[in-house]
Amino acid sequence: ASIIRDQQDAARKLKEKKLDQAITKLQTIASSINSSQFKDEDEFATILAETNQSIENAQDEQFIIAKTSYLEENYKTIFLENYPLATEESLQDPKIDFVKKLDSGLLFKLQCLEKGRGRPLRLVINYLYDPVKDKWSFYNQ
Repeated sequence: ASIIRDQQDAARKLKEKKLDQAITKLQTIASSINSSQFKDEDEFATILAETNQSIENAQDEQFIIAKTSYLEENYKTIFLENYPLATEESLQDPKIDFVKKLDSGLLFKLQCLEKGRGRPLRLVINYLYDPVKDKWSFYNQ
């Protein structure tokens, strides 16, 4: 009964994007099952597998949110490196989207408006994060 209650609480926290709290609750569920005498029963093994998958998914989402925040904070530097004619003052309205997971890392699409030289121009960069090397790079398909 407590596992079901904790699962419902964790699901609510995931839905509310309270990922730290959800992960803590999910880890509590996993610990409860692992320390239980019933851990080898099929039903509990299934719940444990689902719980571990939920933990991994929530951690992945946290990681992507952190990388998206980094890109939002540093978009001007990134665009200035890749569009040398742009000026810092002319870059506005950043939009960062996580595109997909690749074998080589996480692919993000960065966009912003360059204003100041006539009509506003939308600049776009595909940017790849390599978690093994902890490095960002321009991504050319």
